[in-house]
Amino acid sequence: MAEPQSLYTIPHGEALGIVLLESSPRSARCRLPWRAELVGHPAVGSIFSGAVWALLDQTLGAACFEAVGLSRAVATIDLRVDYLRPSRRGRALLALGECTRLTRQVAFARGTVHHEDEPEAEPLALAQGTFMIYERPPEWAARRP
Repeated sequence: MAEPQSLYTIPHGEALGIVLLESSPRSARCRLPWRAELVGHPAVGSIFSGAVWALLDQTLGAACFEAVGLSRAVATIDLRVDYLRPSRRGRALLALGECTRLTRQVAFARGTVHHEDEPEAEPLALAQGTFMIYERPPEWAARRP
């Protein structure tokens, strides 16, 4: 497995602390650490849904990006997230994404979010997304390590 890398080319991912842990030709795994400023429900300590949505968006997008190759890029068309249960105070989140289908112009993906220390437990959230595929602008070459 490669050394974890920040998704620094996506500024809000960097601000949230999302880290790309692993990627392969059609999948990606990302981590979102628990931080007090990300809490949406103070009594439970759960991370707010917007941060979970961003984690899934970037994880599924990374899986699709890996599937289409370095000369092309992807942008979110639609992302549906079903929140099944809240996260717990102090526990990092782990998202797994898989690109399930590619057409000429659209990539399809699915993903899950779990507590990092319980990857086999019932998911916290499920996602399904579609991503537009387009030619990557040449000036972006320096944006990916």
